[in-house]
Amino acid sequence: MGINGFQGMVITQQGLNLLEKAQTGTQLKFTRVAVGDGNLSGQDPTLFTQLIDQIMSLNISEINIGGSSNATISTVLSNEGLNTGFYWREIGIFAQDPDLGEILYCYNNLAGHEIFVPAINTKQFKASLEIEVFISNAVNVTALIDPSLTYVPLTGATMVGLLILSGDPDQALGAATKQYVDNHLPPNATTTQPGIVEVSAAPTGIPVAVSTTDPAYTAVNGGTYVTPGEGLTSTSQTNGQTLGVVFSTSTPAAETEGNAGAAGTSTEAARADHVHPMPASYKPSAHESTHVTGGSDAIPVATETTDGLFSSTDKTKLDSITSGATNTPLSNETPSSESAGTVGTAGNSIEAARADHVHSMPATYAPSAHASSHAYGGADPITPVSIGAETPEGAQAKADSIQSNLNEHLADNTTLAQTGHVELQTIVDGSETTALTPKALNTHMSDYVRQPGYGVTSGTNTYTVTLSPASTAYTEGMCVAIKIEATNTGASTLNVNILGAINLLKADGSAFLPGDLAAGNIYTFRYNGISFILQGEGGGFLRVDFSNYNAVTSDTAFNRSTATSLGFGRELLAATSIGNYALFGGGYSGTDNAIVDAYDTSLVRTTPTVLSTSRSRLAATSIGNYALFGGGSGYMATVDAYDTSLTRTTPTALSAGRNNLAATSIGNYALFGGGNTSSTVFSGVIDTYDTSLTRTNPTALSVIRSNLAATNTTSYAIFSGGYTTSYAGSAVTDAFNASLTRSTPTTLSVARGDLSAASVGSYALFAGGADGYTDAKDDVDAYNNSLTRSIAPSLSSKRYQMGATKLNTNYALFGGGYDIGGSTSSSIIDAYDSSLVHTNAPSLSVDRGQSLAAASVGKYAIFGGGWSWSTGSPSAVVDAYAFATKLQIPIAGSIYNFGSGDITTSSNMTSVTVTNPITGYIKYKKGVVS
Repeated sequence: MGINGFQGMVITQQGLNLLEKAQTGTQLKFTRVAVGDGNLSGQDPTLFTQLIDQIMSLNISEINIGGSSNATISTVLSNEGLNTGFYWREIGIFAQDPDLGEILYCYNNLAGHEIFVPAINTKQFKASLEIEVFISNAVNVTALIDPSLTYVPLTGATMVGLLILSGDPDQALGAATKQYVDNHLPPNATTTQPGIVEVSAAPTGIPVAVSTTDPAYTAVNGGTYVTPGEGLTSTSQTNGQTLGVVFSTSTPAAETEGNAGAAGTSTEAARADHVHPMPASYKPSAHESTHVTGGSDAIPVATETTDGLFSSTDKTKLDSITSGATNTPLSNETPSSESAGTVGTAGNSIEAARADHVHSMPATYAPSAHASSHAYGGADPITPVSIGAETPEGAQAKADSIQSNLNEHLADNTTLAQTGHVELQTIVDGSETTALTPKALNTHMSDYVRQPGYGVTSGTNTYTVTLSPASTAYTEGMCVAIKIEATNTGASTLNVNILGAINLLKADGSAFLPGDLAAGNIYTFRYNGISFILQGEGGGFLRVDFSNYNAVTSDTAFNRSTATSLGFGRELLAATSIGNYALFGGGYSGTDNAIVDAYDTSLVRTTPTVLSTSRSRLAATSIGNYALFGGGSGYMATVDAYDTSLTRTTPTALSAGRNNLAATSIGNYALFGGGNTSSTVFSGVIDTYDTSLTRTNPTALSVIRSNLAATNTTSYAIFSGGYTTSYAGSAVTDAFNASLTRSTPTTLSVARGDLSAASVGSYALFAGGADGYTDAKDDVDAYNNSLTRSIAPSLSSKRYQMGATKLNTNYALFGGGYDIGGSTSSSIIDAYDSSLVHTNAPSLSVDRGQSLAAASVGKYAIFGGGWSWSTGSPSAVVDAYAFATKLQIPIAGSIYNFGSGDITTSSNMTSVTVTNPITGYIKYKKGVVS
């Protein structure tokens, strides 16, 4: 069976990244197709890197590149080798990324339309698949092709195509197909049929020689073996015996006493139970009695010179000897007393002495006489060295050293070269005069209350300094003068000698602002018990701080810059803002896409998670912490929500899928209204989402219509204009308050669709448009907080499908669009202030129409995308507008910082251009202006 034109593949984030590389020439190479049975239950397929549950990987058989930015990939899904059937629910196509390796390029899930693929043993299954894949403008597209998937059809007797051959049968073809060989293999051998047998090496223990030319044994009978070529040669063999060997069944004869065993000569093999009986005369008890005393073959008793048996008498004697005894007798004679002065001699008796054998000591050997011989002057004096005592010479040397130190102490006053007396200085503390010893001097020097310490700081904001001598504690009144090594960037602290960080404050108790503590300057602080307080501002400066200040002067002007381009050039996209980001999502560039580009307050572009479905002609607005993108081409009902961290979720879908709708917000609600539910059916439905993304449906629009516009005042969300079912312009205006109650204020001054809307001050402005795509308009209607309509000055040219947003709270901007008949696109920017005064900002860098998108973030109003007639393609250009004011700084030497660091003016009346709203400061130098 065949499945052609497989639709709805969703490109993953990794796939989009690879596709972006392919636009610049990187090869887009598809590697394989995979199928599985995974269920999709709320997951985001754009984040997938593999299938939920892959069952099979399929090789690609063919790839065809079409002319509509698509490629068709062909493969074959077969159950060959599939042992377990499965429900085919998911499919993915993989490609080779030069940086990441193989990635999942796109994915789809067939939930609700799954196909059962049976196991091969049930029935054969084969399906040819053709899958359409979006490749945009990639020029180097290829695939890894498996030639084996080109199957050979059988037409009559002729085989056409590629063949997988195996074997070498005797055929005219010279080779046979694998199927032929498989069909002609012989069956396994049985006891009644020859065939294929399993062979192995000779088993251990088989006592049969094996031919070196035919060494294999064949396993039969559950583990016994026969040698190649041998058969069942004996009728005496039974199951379980080793085949080819004859076993003896004779009973062996009993051996007679005294007979020696002889080597066997029989060719018969012995059984495991082959034994000889032992004669009764060989029993151990009979054998023992022959060798004891009195026996027929007695062993003699041992003597001093002859070995033999040990008698019982000798055994008794040996047992009576105490362990460790010797053969030396003990003496029992009384020893003689030694006379005084007699020198002892070595003994020569072989007799051993008893434990109580002693000699008496003569009276002449008394201790007193013995001690006198070792005293100083005795016959055998003990020296100080031998007992560790001080020698006379050592004692004298120590005495001499003490005398020398005493002499130095008694010497004259000390000098740089001589140790001596120190003359004490005195200090007066009130009425008391104090002698200043070195300790007192050190204490005085570390008294930072009486005099300031000085040091150079380290670090930025969290400054540290080391004073010498070191202070041991913070004391109220402590004074420190520090030289700043690095200019502060905010509130600062000081840590003296690692005693702990203490806040540095101005004289008025406020924290230092960025740049207050300039590098290279010296500042003096005193400790008040809590913080270090600056002692005088110094420098002759007056600082003025600006915090998000909108300055409007005669020198105020618009400033246009070009930000990083969108990831893809596209038209019919939508834009809104959330937190610190302006988001541009969806659009059309030959096909619908899901890309989202985010710009922060510094115009740095990032690419968060793509929309859950690719689409154009969608609408966008914000509520609470969420930016919402709803509806879109294909009459979709999908809503994607991005929080302030750009994390995407998918809340409840619109109650009816539609495109060409409008969106805005009021109070705690985001509103999506109107649109087409088909090419001929228009809608008046209003879907609302609160700050928790819960959807409700208030009263519908008073007239169903599409291609309308929406914006808000501080009190109302307003939907105006659009096309009715006849594609005629409508002038109807519907307003919803914060409770979602609908009213119908005065209609537009001119009926029209494809108009644009933005708010400024207390006004909601609806500008431009067309009547049936034939007559462009330049009308501008303004509704205030009371829904009173007034007519603002006209646009500088007639056009429709413009981008519109506000710049700060000062201006509503309308940019680009198509002129009459849509023959050219415009680059004009019309600006309206909060008093509805009209001016023109610098033109867009590239002309653009067909619903370019616009949003605001920080100081900037941003216009992105749209169709450019001058280039003939969807545009990726992003223009950013800011409101700039010139400030005059009258005195040279003044310092200002508006985000680029401290800058010192070099002349009087320096002009500084600053982007509104202004944040920064000016330190005005004291002086005279003349």
